[in-house]
Amino acid sequence: YLFPDGRNQNPDLTGLCEPTPQDHIKVTQEQYELYCEMGSTFQLCKICAENDKDVKIEPCGHLMCTSCLTSWQESEGQGCPFCRCEIKGTEPIVVDPFDPRGSGSLLRQGAEGAPSPNYDDDDDERADDSLFMMKELAGAKVERPSSPFSMAPQASLPPVPPRLDLLQQRAPVPASTSVLGTASKASSSSLHKDKP
Repeated sequence: YLFPDGRNQNPDLTGLCEPTPQDHIKVTQEQYELYCEMGSTFQLCKICAENDKDVKIEPCGHLMCTSCLTSWQESEGQGCPFCRCEIKGTEPIVVDPFDPRGSGSLLRQGAEGAPSPNYDDDDDERADDSLFMMKELAGAKVERPSSPFSMAPQASLPPVPPRLDLLQQRAPVPASTSVLGTASKASSSSLHKDKP
């Protein structure tokens, strides 16, 4: 036999040398708008706020950058840094930026940075349009129904004056109750002095 498993053919291991295919996560318009309001992006790791998310924790599905996950595990952190769920595995991922048309044509380059084969010069105009649209969406204020709890008080309104009719309705405290309170305190303190 030529090989340890008893077969006389060499297995093809070239597939193991190639990088594993990464799962692509698309950013929805809702996520894009939400993160724009916070002054951030969905792609940015929320732990370090420096690197893009590139790993997904299984089974909870939380996303972060590999360096944050490694640092967390080296510091003896147990489970997912977000939900403390047991980590059963990780999966490399790529977060695709939001594309207002949903077609992904904004991403003209492949993983190595080379232009993709289906790229032509007409894509420049469409890319400019989508960049303009993303800037418009980022600057647009999302209108939400107002609630009494979220409305800020108007700074131009004067302060509310005190209600004098409520202050006049209060009766003065009778002097007899204050004397009784003092007398009872005095008698109780003398009782405590008699005890050894």
